[in-house]
Parts: sequence; structure tokens; C-alpha cells
Amino acid sequence: MAYAGIIRTLDSQSRGSAGVFERYEIHSSFVINANALALGRNPAAREIVGALLKRPPAALVRGRPETFLGEDYRSRCTLNLTPCSACGAPRVSEDAQFCMKCGKPLTDKSIYHEILQRPISDLQIPEKKKIALARTSLRSIQDVLLDVEFKELLRGRYIGAVWAKKIYSIAEEYVSV
Repeated sequence: MAYAGIIRTLDSQSRGSAGVFERYEIHSSFVINANALALGRNPAAREIVGALLKRPPAALVRGRPETFLGEDYRSRCTLNLTPCSACGAPRVSEDAQFCMKCGKPLTDKSIYHEILQRPISDLQIPEKKKIALARTSLRSIQDVLLDVEFKELLRGRYIGAVWAKKIYSIAEEYVSV
């Protein structure tokens, strides 16, 4: 969950004879989205910031993973390993180098590479901009990200410096999420 940005590991804290405790912090956007601060439906940004800062640093909540994630959390927390490309059999472990069913070498599938190869039409930009980009040599998200100086982006009709930068940043965000 830390890798996904859901929680952040803080320093451990000694509580004397009670022991040393690991501290974690849940991402504020999850807290706000779940209305865990009990501020109502449409709280002002000032209220949200105030509620997040008002929490005393000594206030700790003790808990076990089962309390927050449910009793069956271990069975639900599994790695999504790519199956064998030859026979489709699931991998036994992430360290496996050969398929247990057919014996062929296993290849690692990169989700990042897949995202880079997605078409430009997946970007959240206006339809007219997508049509303009279709008339350029840019075809994938990777093509947009490789056009650092916006030379090809600027060839699109109705795409100036502002929109080129905007499309580039949208492509960066698409890949990072």
C-alpha cells in the first residue's frame, strides 16, 4: 500500500514500557474522499486543512491489519503475476523463470511499457485535439513523451505552445498514475 501511495510509513515511536510502535499515515485524499473528517458534504478547503492540522501529534490509533482491511486481507493481497505467454498457465511465484506446465521460459510483462504503447485517443483531451494529433506522426503516449521540444505536437492544427505543453503534461500524468 505504501508503493501505491495509499499509506506512508512514518518513524517508529517509543512508548516506554508499552513498547516501540510503527507509525503509518493514510493519504489525506482517501481521508477526505471518505468524509472521515465528518465535515459534511461540501466542506471548504479551509475547513479540510484546519481539520487535518488540528489533530494532536500524540493521538495514536492502535490497530491490527485485520481491523482496517478485514479478516481475509491476506488472501486478497496477492501479486498479479503475468501468465505464461505460450500456454497461459499462471506463474507459481514471481521468481519462476520457466513455466511449470509447458517448460518454456517466462517473460516479464511490463505494465509501464503497455501504458506507453496506448494510443493517444486514451488521453483526456478534447476530441478536436485528438483529431489534430491524428494528422501528425504521433500515435502512442510514448511518442508524445518523446517529443520533449513539442516539434511534432506543434504540427497539429489548432495546437499552439500552450496546448502542446498541456497535452505533454496530460501524457505524463497518464503514465504516472
